Amino acid sequence: MIVIRRILFPIDFSGHTYTTAPFVDAMASRFSARLVLLSVVPILSRPSRESGQADLIDPEPLKQDLEPRLDGVLRKEFAHLEVERVVELGDPAEVIARFADTQGVDLTMMPTRGQGPFRRLLLGSVTAKVVHDAQCPVWTNVHTDQPLPLDAPVAQTVVCALDGTPESSPVMDWAARFAGRVGAKLRFVHVIPGLEESSLRFPKPKLEGLQQEAFGRIENLQRTAGVKAPTSVVIGKIGRRFCDEARNHQADLVVIGRGKLHDSAGRLGRNAYDIIRHAPCPVISV
Repeated sequence: MIVIRRILFPIDFSGHTYTTAPFVDAMASRFSARLVLLSVVPILSRPSRESGQADLIDPEPLKQDLEPRLDGVLRKEFAHLEVERVVELGDPAEVIARFADTQGVDLTMMPTRGQGPFRRLLLGSVTAKVVHDAQCPVWTNVHTDQPLPLDAPVAQTVVCALDGTPESSPVMDWAARFAGRVGAKLRFVHVIPGLEESSLRFPKPKLEGLQQEAFGRIENLQRTAGVKAPTSVVIGKIGRRFCDEARNHQADLVVIGRGKLHDSAGRLGRNAYDIIRHAPCPVISV
């Protein structure tokens, strides 16, 4: 059974903080979880007129100014929850990931910052680093200028991405247990990459054979994990085709595996990046 006792919600007082708050409320309420609101004061510097080198700005006055602001934020919205409010100093992404890893956090919930025609193309650097570094599952909101309103209590349909390897088993198990806990329908989706259905190199019988082979692998994984759910196997670019399937099946939560989140250089992998950025609903990276 999925256990979520402590949820971390980093607060930066942006508009996305407030549009994400209803989702945090729904998740914390559903799991009767303790909520931690964390705000981080970054360590800043400025050029010194005397030495020409950068001098650190004393962060304590900034922290003292921030503490009452954090104390008053979202009081009404979270009045029925057990809430802890924490102000820390340091690099925001490093502080958030370290807090999640060392303070018994079961789920971190963050917006992705899709503001403006250019920033819409990028994940916020803090969110990307937290998704990369934090060991606990990380929930991210829809990456749009105006995130969708919350229509359902946590989730009604969960769509989980599978790569068809044994590494998928823990992701499959987590998604199944989460869906069971919140009473949601579950569907698995596997994308066969690098091929287009219209490719002349791969006639229809060949494509159907590849799909049947993939179905067999997913069925074996389900038997091993003791999980059973409808499965879609589609062909094309992984991020785009997976998000199309999530949209077609009216997903209100997507689950992807942390094991495939990073590329060979340790950065957020292209497929994970595309799914988080284009998914029609929130994403939990496990």
